[in-house]
Amino acid sequence: MLETLIAQMGIIAVMVGTPGPNNFLLMSSGVHFGVKRTLPLVAGIIVGCLSMISLLAGGLSPVLEQHPQALLILRFLCAGFLLYLVVRLLRANQALRGGQARLSPLGFWRGLAFQWVNPKAWMMCLTLLAMQTPEHSSPVSTLALLVAFVFLSAPILTSWSAAGQSLKGWLNRGKHLLWFNRLTAAALAATVFMLV
Repeated sequence: MLETLIAQMGIIAVMVGTPGPNNFLLMSSGVHFGVKRTLPLVAGIIVGCLSMISLLAGGLSPVLEQHPQALLILRFLCAGFLLYLVVRLLRANQALRGGQARLSPLGFWRGLAFQWVNPKAWMMCLTLLAMQTPEHSSPVSTLALLVAFVFLSAPILTSWSAAGQSLKGWLNRGKHLLWFNRLTAAALAATVFMLV
């Protein structure tokens, strides 16, 4: 069980730490709102992933295997939510050009809900649970995985928003923030393209 948990921790560090939809959102939120106002989004992402792992471990995996159309529906929901985020970023650019940024942080509930349509979160959670062999799968091993996820993901996710906040001074010069929003929107749009 310990060897499996160590391997799972490696997967968590790689999947949470590498660029993806969550990290683009966190960096953008760090730029626009700072780390403190982004913490509810961080918490929502963590709780969203914890809920996915818990429900998948509790029996949702076989249901998804029996109904592959559910994954297709999730894919289109994800694409729709990512397009919504692209529009939010582009609207932020319009507000900046008009001298008024009226966006608010995404917050806890949107962060939580987004995990259920985030393809990278699904891939991570399914991979983590696939690593648990049936003979080593137990409520204790799932609890250990959940605890490890919180302790590894919280500082990694927060560091993405801190990276965004540290860029704020540079981005506030000239049109840097407009281009940052455009590049973030383009990265999210590319994710949509890969999904559909």
